[in-house]
Order: sequence, then C-alpha cells, then structure tokens
Amino acid sequence: MSYAERDLASARVLVEAGELANALFHCQQAIEKTLKAVILERTGEEPPRIHNLMRLAQLAPAELSEDQMMLMRELGVSYIESRYPDASLAEQSQPTAESARSYLARTEELIQWLLSRTS
Repeated sequence: MSYAERDLASARVLVEAGELANALFHCQQAIEKTLKAVILERTGEEPPRIHNLMRLAQLAPAELSEDQMMLMRELGVSYIESRYPDASLAEQSQPTAESARSYLARTEELIQWLLSRTS
C-alpha cells in the first residue's frame, strides 16, 4: 500500500501543477496497487503482473458499483494511451483541470472503499 499511497500523493501534486494526463496515470497506478494489496491480503498469494483494473477487481474480489467500474475503465484507457501512444484505443484528449480533479476525488473514494472492505 505504500506504493499506492505514493502514487496517490503524486497524482495530487500533478493535478495542482497542471500535469493532468500524468495525474491520471498515477490515479490508475494507485488503484492498481491497492487492488494488488487487497489480493495479497485476501489470498496470501502474489497478485498477477497485469495492469487491467477490472481483472484485478475480479481477483480481489470486489463488488463494484457501475460508477466505480466506469472509473476503472476510463483510467485503464488513459493508462494505455499514456504508455503506448500508438495504441489509439480512443481519441486521445487531454483532461481538463475539472475532470482531473474529479478523477482524483473518485480515485481517493474508491481506494478508501476498497480498504474499508479488507480484514
């Protein structure tokens, strides 16, 4: 979880600095690392080395709301676009400051929700 917390802190700083696409990358990473921590805690086994948030949520397991699933899907696309610019999964667009703040807030809520369901 310390890695997830660092990514979340980075996302906060990047939103304030106007580095919005990079902030979304760190939001995705914070959720990914939280899910992997939940998998490790619940199963005692190392989580798979994958980046697919939906698949990790299935392995956690986490019963997500439609809004939570949508957040993970959107951040997943943003993650792929940020790391593989040729992927063209969706039309690349820069997030606005407002949308980046919304993604950050929703990421923080999801992480807290996931952690509240462990142990």
